[in-house]
Amino acid sequence: MMQELRREGREVGRYKVRALMREAGLKCRQRRPHRYRSSGTEALIAENQLKRNFKVSTINEVWCGDVTYIQVGRRWLYLAAVIDLYARRVVGWAFSMTADARLACDALRMASESRGKPKGVMFHSDQGCQYTSHKFRAALEECGLKQSMSHRGQCWDNAAMER
Repeated sequence: MMQELRREGREVGRYKVRALMREAGLKCRQRRPHRYRSSGTEALIAENQLKRNFKVSTINEVWCGDVTYIQVGRRWLYLAAVIDLYARRVVGWAFSMTADARLACDALRMASESRGKPKGVMFHSDQGCQYTSHKFRAALEECGLKQSMSHRGQCWDNAAMER
């Protein structure tokens, strides 16, 4: 509000604007910072087996996964995607209102089923809570995949998926 008044050439301070808004019965919506909550369970960290070697010789050798968010109206939707590093195509995906392990597991299962349930594929991701969970580790074992993870804070370790 204060910035808009200043654009119109009216010099007013924030306290004056606050008083005028209170008098008019107006309230401003303030964005609150997103609070991340810890589940209290220990994260399962896997070794970085990919080591930034993004050149793959065949399909179903290495898959990469990540979760992102998309604003839809006033809400956020979360998208988990799995790509085949050789084909550079999405082989599995899932949408959810929550960015939890189930979201990542659903995308992984779709990828496994769409590719004929191959065994021994390396699945590489960051250390997001979805991928360090016991539930996701169980889904990997169920699908017969090996897990590899980026080092903490090293976005370049998962650059193929981040771009």
